[in-house]
Amino acid sequence: MNSVIIRPATADDVPAVIRIATEHDLGGKSPERVRAEGFLVSAYPAALYLRLLKHLSVATVDGEVAAFTLTFPSDEVPPEVTDGERIVSVIGNSPYFLIKQVGVAIKQQKTGLARAMYQKHLAGLQVPAFAPIVLAPANRNIVSIAFHEKMGFRQVETLKDAQGQDVSGLWCKQPVPA
Repeated sequence: MNSVIIRPATADDVPAVIRIATEHDLGGKSPERVRAEGFLVSAYPAALYLRLLKHLSVATVDGEVAAFTLTFPSDEVPPEVTDGERIVSVIGNSPYFLIKQVGVAIKQQKTGLARAMYQKHLAGLQVPAFAPIVLAPANRNIVSIAFHEKMGFRQVETLKDAQGQDVSGLWCKQPVPA
């Protein structure tokens, strides 16, 4: 990998974040691409990424945005991010860290960018980290599941639809004691 910098995002980075999120949008992807590349269900509009800018990080490769994460400490999860309520149902009102979105440009996948970003977010974290992952049978995000499990996350909750089918799950990584 070339020169990689992980840093807080700026407003100028938002178009690149949207480009990466759009590359991973579930709509229009073949089942083969979903299995190979993973996906995002909730690519947000620019206005929302701009409003959440302090929670957005990017990884640049040779100066170009190649990956992003959208993360929140528990006391800053906005109301439209419903995963906060799900996490509280699992752990109560204890503090936590939510990794809501991660996206890596298709041409940069499998280069270690997502791992590097997660390592930066998780370093020194004293609270559990959570990541929601789609489990719907037609669109099970096996790429994301495999990645999170390699990073030490374990599934702790499953949300089911009215017919009892898995819809999504929460994966959790407990902090490493000091």
